[in-house]
Amino acid sequence: MPEKRAAIVSRIQIVGGVLFLSALMLPAVRVDTSAAGVLHGYECVGWSSRMLYESLRELYRPDGLHPWTLSLIFGTCGAINPLLAGYLLANAKWRRRLSILICVLFIETWIALALSEFTPLIGHFVWVAGALLLMAPEFSAWQGEPSEESGTP
Repeated sequence: MPEKRAAIVSRIQIVGGVLFLSALMLPAVRVDTSAAGVLHGYECVGWSSRMLYESLRELYRPDGLHPWTLSLIFGTCGAINPLLAGYLLANAKWRRRLSILICVLFIETWIALALSEFTPLIGHFVWVAGALLLMAPEFSAWQGEPSEESGTP
């Protein structure tokens, strides 16, 4: 029976990987109301990296406060993609930790989107769904070890 469950989780992860990669080609966020103000997933990856770089550079400016916090938040949201790659390569102990960190960064992404003028589009939701499906073993009771408190053998 566990082999069948493992096969199901593997299929779920394959679907998640396809969704995650296809989300990079879909429109992810709308910056303004014009059609030119739409960023695709692959553009968001580069954009968030630049935002992180610029916000960290702003930290060291001695000439007063700058509105860098939202840039820092968006920049750290860009860490989800490399963390997900690390999740796929990590052992079981680190997978659980990385999946929790990725979920926290998703919440941070939604807070940043709510505080900004950006509107999430279909690519963003497909990206999140794909990542969550890739991390399916962490969220399924199928792959977990029985806990000592539950009393199950």
